[in-house]
Amino acid sequence: DYGAARLIGADVPLERPYTGGQAVPISLLWRFEGWPPNLEPLDYSVNVSLIGLNGATLAQRAGTPAGTFGRMTAWQPGHYIRDNHALLIPPGTPPGRYEIWVLVFDWRDGRSLPIRNRAAAQTHIVIGTLEVK
Repeated sequence: DYGAARLIGADVPLERPYTGGQAVPISLLWRFEGWPPNLEPLDYSVNVSLIGLNGATLAQRAGTPAGTFGRMTAWQPGHYIRDNHALLIPPGTPPGRYEIWVLVFDWRDGRSLPIRNRAAAQTHIVIGTLEVK
């Protein structure tokens, strides 16, 4: 829950191993809750990243939700938004397990929005773990 938008689901085919050079199809489902008083209405961006278990970023895709058609300032309270991404696993990625992280950020300064109702100042949500062979 990023204040205005709540990530309520993610579809990621994790049942099979991937190899370097393949794209992972990721479909996020957002529910817009309305702009809280402490959050500036803005067309925030979404970042989807492939993270090694050591915390290193191997791949990422950042941009406006829904392929630039999902500008958050046009979202209506109570509506659902399907946000599709393709995350390319770099060729030569070592075999292993990797997490997929999602975060929302202000594109003007790169500042990540914190997730509400979390004890720590966490800014990302782990939506799954995939295996690279």
